[in-house]
Amino acid sequence: MPTADGATWFGRVVRSDDLSRLTQAGRRAMFDHGITTIVDLRAASELRMSPPVFRDHPGYRHMSMLEENPDRSSLEGTVGDSYIWLLDAMRARIGVILGAIADAPPGGVLVHCFAGKDRTGLVSALVLSVAGVGREAIAEDYALSRPGLVPMLEEWLAAEPDPKARDYLRRRFECDPDTMRAVLEHVDERHGSVARYLTNIGVDAAAQSRLRARLLAD
Repeated sequence: MPTADGATWFGRVVRSDDLSRLTQAGRRAMFDHGITTIVDLRAASELRMSPPVFRDHPGYRHMSMLEENPDRSSLEGTVGDSYIWLLDAMRARIGVILGAIADAPPGGVLVHCFAGKDRTGLVSALVLSVAGVGREAIAEDYALSRPGLVPMLEEWLAAEPDPKARDYLRRRFECDPDTMRAVLEHVDERHGSVARYLTNIGVDAAAQSRLRARLLAD
């Protein structure tokens, strides 16, 4: 993706949904791609429902973005509202997650949650912002989740008889680029810039430099 300092390197940071859905061929492809670190953003309750398939891998890191019993009412507005709530309420956790990506050993870093678009999409947008990728490109990258999530959404809709619950699922699976644009604009308005937000949550200039180098360095 283009930046003022050149294009980012493809595959340095990869975002994904729950890795338990990978086939054996998919798992081989993941490691052939060069992944050495796996950052799992799911909560402990999610791990109990779908145990991490790579928990014994030396590069596996469980770093939940959510508290075990978060205020669910904060997650019931629009998708964008829930992202803004995460940025404000889970700032310490987000700082630790970004620090772990910055300090990961050589090789590709895979970041995932359940669907790969909300918690993971937010982390990805912050990392791309640090690297100098433009807002429009970040928003379009976020929206790339939409076609990949269609089979999962259809599966959930088929199993849900309640029309209100079906409407909620459709809203939660939205990947509108305008959502990510608005969230990053909120960061600018509240903190001045993504860089200042990261500094405020404990990701200092040196760590931001390491994040940038991970995506841009030869």
